[in-house]
Amino acid sequence: MKKLTDPQRRALSILREKGAMAPKWFASCMWPDSPAWKWHYNTGPNGATAGKGMWLCAGSYLSKLVKMGYVRIEVRRNTYQRFYRISELGKGLLDL
Repeated sequence: MKKLTDPQRRALSILREKGAMAPKWFASCMWPDSPAWKWHYNTGPNGATAGKGMWLCAGSYLSKLVKMGYVRIEVRRNTYQRFYRISELGKGLLDL
């Protein structure tokens, strides 16, 4: 079985502790002190938003964990929003 890297172990620990998470909330737990939270992005005619790159980074990282089988996706039917939850394989790797 493949050994987890430190960031993978941290990500899976966060998901096991907190339960299903959207990328935005996962990013705030995984990288709370990142300077990227202060970066501003233009969101069109309605203004700007801060830290959106962190959400995108979290979504990308979680998708990589999904491809490895460590995390699974849940889609909420009423909002169609994606939430990520640790899989049985991910739990097993954390317990090693």
